[in-house]
Amino acid sequence: MLGALACSAAAAAPAGATTLCTGQQNETFAPGLTNTTQTTTFTATRTLSTCLSLADPTITSGSASTTINAPFNCQSVLANGSSTSTIHWSNGQTSTFSFTYTATTVNGTDQTQETGTITAGEFTGRSAIGLVTVPALDPLACATSTGVTSLTGLFTLTIL
Repeated sequence: MLGALACSAAAAAPAGATTLCTGQQNETFAPGLTNTTQTTTFTATRTLSTCLSLADPTITSGSASTTINAPFNCQSVLANGSSTSTIHWSNGQTSTFSFTYTATTVNGTDQTQETGTITAGEFTGRSAIGLVTVPALDPLACATSTGVTSLTGLFTLTIL
């Protein structure tokens, strides 16, 4: 099964891609997102369960996390900005991904594209693109005092 996933991932890789990873992103918001703006800690934990790397075949998976502290509410969580994430590869190496992000809502999903460069570690100097797809925020949950505290979706990372 993993071989089939790796082959289909390779077929979908953009021209020039040296590494393609697919997996899951778990997002938490503390305190939860509501309709009222408040300083919120947003944490994205990424599990890159399937990686295919032509540049380094010893990479088969990875993980990463990003934390952003900013004023958010359910209407403003989709925004533009910048961040950095350290990727921990299955071969024991790391990469620092510095990126800008833009977010949009498309057909009931929130999609965020991260565009940047690997600034340290394995793949230093290479361009990279991350794509996050999560369900759109539930307006009924946004109207509660607890708000939206977590989301889970898909994450794809391409290193060129």
